[in-house]
Amino acid sequence: MKLQARAVIHEATLAGVCGEDVSIVERGSDGCILLTSVVDAEKIIEALSQALGVDIPTAPVTVSGEGSRTVSWLSPRSWLMHVPENEADNVIEAVGQAFPERRVHASPYSDHICWFDIEGKGAEVLLRQGGFISLERKGLPVNAVKRTLVAGMPLLVRRCAEGGWRVGVERSRAQYFIDWMIETQKDNSRRVVG
Repeated sequence: MKLQARAVIHEATLAGVCGEDVSIVERGSDGCILLTSVVDAEKIIEALSQALGVDIPTAPVTVSGEGSRTVSWLSPRSWLMHVPENEADNVIEAVGQAFPERRVHASPYSDHICWFDIEGKGAEVLLRQGGFISLERKGLPVNAVKRTLVAGMPLLVRRCAEGGWRVGVERSRAQYFIDWMIETQKDNSRRVVG
């Protein structure tokens, strides 16, 4: 029996709570798989890409694939794959068959992370309030992912579009993250008014 993860946002969308130019939507349909290799990536990258049907990114902050099947680079030997939730078990099985000696391990990760789409002109400013998105001059480019701290919480932050972000936060800290965004926006509004 598979339990349905409890939603953090009790309505479909938080619109206007973090300002008129920011909306937050909790994603509930992603299947996530953590891929880890016990050997250097160049030894398994081709076979892993073939088993997954998606090229594995080999450089920091990169994402490969498109639509509902993407793979994000986490470290030289680990990646996070997004697939439709009903495909996750098949992907894990395919990795097991491609690597029966367990040089690569695929584990279900959907229940560990809550994902939020944060969009609007003020989304980047809001995320920057609690940390930094990138030290690069142009910031995090579109279709790139980065692990970073925001409000003291480790997050996966992916820029999906110029004004659109997908943020992954540990499920145990997800409510704190939402509360932090709401309070930060309220504090910013008070400063502007006062």
